[in-house]
Order: sequence, then structure tokens, then C-alpha cells
Amino acid sequence: MGITAIFMGTFGVQPYLLTIWLQQVHHVSPLEAGLVSLPLSLAVMVGTNLGGALATRIGTRATLALGLAIGAVMFVVLAFVLPPSGPYLLNLLIVGIIAGLGQGIVWTAMWIAAAAGTHEQEQGIASGMASTTQQVGNALGLAVFEAVAYAGVSGLSGGNIEGVLNQGIQNAFLIAAIPMAVGLLIALIVLRSRAHEPKGEPIPAGA
Repeated sequence: MGITAIFMGTFGVQPYLLTIWLQQVHHVSPLEAGLVSLPLSLAVMVGTNLGGALATRIGTRATLALGLAIGAVMFVVLAFVLPPSGPYLLNLLIVGIIAGLGQGIVWTAMWIAAAAGTHEQEQGIASGMASTTQQVGNALGLAVFEAVAYAGVSGLSGGNIEGVLNQGIQNAFLIAAIPMAVGLLIALIVLRSRAHEPKGEPIPAGA
């Protein structure tokens, strides 16, 4: 259940951070920001399908670990490739697409993990608990990383705001890699191999 909270507190906050970075640092329009985000969303879709195939082939725990490792590394990279001025699109797309693949992989695997090992009659309860921690993680992550992103902006104006906000968003991505690393440890250490791994391509609960 903890991984669903970590997922939404990190991956779930990424679109918000990138949107305010695009609109408030680079002053792109909402439509342009949406178009830039479209390839990242498509990468998440590809990642969800890839996650199902990987879970069947290498197991849920290894799939979770892979997706979280990709996310942690890409968030650290994002913290260093978001310039306050100048060209940015290529770097953002490359790193964002790779991060999106990791996000999709984790999305599928975490729902499999949430239901694994529970009796058929308890599947709904397990899914509900995972959904609850998912929403709590999203609320906490958004509050924390928004505060980090906007730290130091109060009282500033003009180009000073853009530079400080850019640094704040970079700091938010860097810090967000920490709970992802915790999730990676949970996947590797806490979660144990299940006696009955799901067969065939799984359908994520709550998707």
C-alpha cells in the first residue's frame, strides 16, 4: 500500500511541476504546455502495457523495482536539465518520456502487488485500501513539493521570480527521488516473491 502513496506523491505530482515550470518560467501558453505534455502521457500509456508484460515475465517485485529505479534516476536528471532560459524542449522530452515509461510500469505492477496474496473475497478491500493510500500520497506530495517549488518566491518580481522558481522546481524533483528510492527498497526488501504470480496480461485494478 505504501508504494501507491509513493507513486502518487512523486509520479503523480510530476505533471503539475512541469506545467508550472513551462507556464511560469518559460511563459508558454496552456495549449502549448498541453502539447508538450502529450508525448509524456503517451509514454505512460506504453509503460502500463510494458509493465503487464514485464510482471508476467520477471515477476511483480522486479517490475516494481525497475519502474521505480527508472523514475528515481530520471527525476534526478530532471533536476539538472531544466534551464531557466534557452532551449529546453529536447531535454524535457527525452527525460520526460523515459520517466513516463517508468511511471506506467509502476502503475501496472503496484496494482498487481496490492491484490497479490489476498483471497478472492478480499480483492475489493485490498484495491480500496490501495486507492485510499494513493489519494493520500497525492495530496501530501502535492502540498510538499509545491511548497518546495515556491520556496523563496515571496516578495520577488520579474526575472528574479523565474530564476528562483526554476531552482525550486529543480529542488522538488531532486527531493522527489528520495521517496522513490524508499519505494525501491520496499519492492526489493519488504515485498516477497509470491507463490502464485499472475498469469497472462494483468488488468490493473482501479485503472
